[in-house]
Amino acid sequence: MNIRHPARNLSLALASALATDLEGVDDSLSAGEGASAPRRPQEDECNVVLFGQFWPAALLGVQAQVRMVEADTVVVCGPAGDACVYAAGRLLYRVAHPNRRFFLDLSAQAMAQPAAQAAYDGRDTPDLEAVDYELEGALARLCGAAQHLASEEALSAARVLREYVQRFEALAAA
Repeated sequence: MNIRHPARNLSLALASALATDLEGVDDSLSAGEGASAPRRPQEDECNVVLFGQFWPAALLGVQAQVRMVEADTVVVCGPAGDACVYAAGRLLYRVAHPNRRFFLDLSAQAMAQPAAQAAYDGRDTPDLEAVDYELEGALARLCGAAQHLASEEALSAARVLREYVQRFEALAAA
């Protein structure tokens, strides 16, 4: 069953996020005025990602012969730091304080099911975030480059990585 309509689902998700789903933006600090009511986020203040992902058909209200269906997944990250996850134009969940696991899953284009979304909420320490992002970026670049290596060269790179794993384990044990 094909329920993919990328332009429509992106429009629906973004409109819903801007109108009600994302947290409002407090402009009182930047305006230098007294306390004011938060305003709605604007489109140009959000980051939006669209990709296909398989979701349970029942979750999307789809009557299908199969258990899982591919649907357009839209993730909208707002200026207040929160994020909303939509599938087939429906809000699945909102994450008030997305952590590194959220962004790693977003990069992998494999968001958690709504029942497991609590693992995404809660900021990591700044030091842990910096190490994880730097490490993930370096490993992703290395993995991409390794796809073009001969098997002996790839094994050599794997040995170096194992040595570093042992070093980090020793640091953790100390």
